[in-house]
Amino acid sequence: MRTLPSEAGDAVWLESQRTALDAPALAAAEAAAQALGVPLTVVQAQLSVELRANGRKVPYSLAAALGGAAPAPVPLPAPGDIVVNQWT
Repeated sequence: MRTLPSEAGDAVWLESQRTALDAPALAAAEAAAQALGVPLTVVQAQLSVELRANGRKVPYSLAAALGGAAPAPVPLPAPGDIVVNQWT
């Protein structure tokens, strides 16, 4: 794992090459954020072999999910909905 500052300098990224953080690592991140008084946004990223909709498909796409009441540049979707930033 490693930490990286965001480009804007207003956030810190905690990155891991593992599929998911283990419980102790997530607990440590949550405790650090709480101690610093900063929000924590959990993001789960997954490689999708294929995305399909309305007869169209895109192979090998990266899908990401924001956890909790995460801030987002668009309104958070309703349960079961998705947000697509670009469909090419």
